[in-house]
Amino acid sequence: MALRALLFLLPLAAFLVEGSAQSHPLVVKGRVFCDACHAGHFSRSSFYLAGAKVGVQCGSSQGHVTAYVEGKTGPNGEFSLPVGGEHEGEYCVALVLHSPHPTCNLLSQHGAFATVLLTRNAGLADDVINTGPFAFTPNRLASFCASEVATEEGSNILGGE
Repeated sequence: MALRALLFLLPLAAFLVEGSAQSHPLVVKGRVFCDACHAGHFSRSSFYLAGAKVGVQCGSSQGHVTAYVEGKTGPNGEFSLPVGGEHEGEYCVALVLHSPHPTCNLLSQHGAFATVLLTRNAGLADDVINTGPFAFTPNRLASFCASEVATEEGSNILGGE
């Protein structure tokens, strides 16, 4: 009798464990920075942007939005956006929407959005999807940028970083 009860409860327990994993949202994490000298990467003159507006959007192949979440970066330019549901077969992007900085507020060509795969059926080890960094640039370069670019190029030629 106890064996029958155990055999009955085992599939139910597996279903409950799988269901609880599905109820936890996937979390998209990343950072936003100001590429002050238009280097195309985080450089010595770059700094992280607190309060930048970011979002994650998923849509179907017919163009219907199936999920949309917005948030802001913390003090170190980091964001963490929970996105509920399974989005297998959908097109999902994480994107930067607005910079709070008065002069570093132009979207960079090198980091305005990233495609993200928001499904547990992709072999994820946990519920976190990390994006690459997102960047804004200023509309005018500061005077120190010319010397920084020359210094970086010289160190790259010499094999340094």
